[in-house]
Amino acid sequence: MEVIDYYKILDLNYDATEKDINDAYNNKIKKFFNLPLLNDMQKCEIKDLKKAKFVLTNEELKNIYDAIIIQNMKEDKRLDDTKKEKVDSQIMGNRIFSMAQFLNIPQMNYDIDRNFSKS
Repeated sequence: MEVIDYYKILDLNYDATEKDINDAYNNKIKKFFNLPLLNDMQKCEIKDLKKAKFVLTNEELKNIYDAIIIQNMKEDKRLDDTKKEKVDSQIMGNRIFSMAQFLNIPQMNYDIDRNFSKS
């Protein structure tokens, strides 16, 4: 299963600090500031940037996400390309929060898609 790679969206290494994450987000989002109208692709890119920053700057979510990324990398090595499928953001969110429950991490009510659907 291929997981949405928030590190790649922000062009970061997996050991990026919170400052690195914020700097990368700010640099990428700047290109949208002076655009009078955004097309659907640009709106989607902004939404992905916001999701990436949200997950990677939230310590609880980042720890869970990092664990999923590591597990996914292990699984990818065992699967051939024809068997891989892309996980959409809702499935990814469900996987993050079900893992949080399993690890007994206190959960807040995060609805990533709803929070970022307004670009």
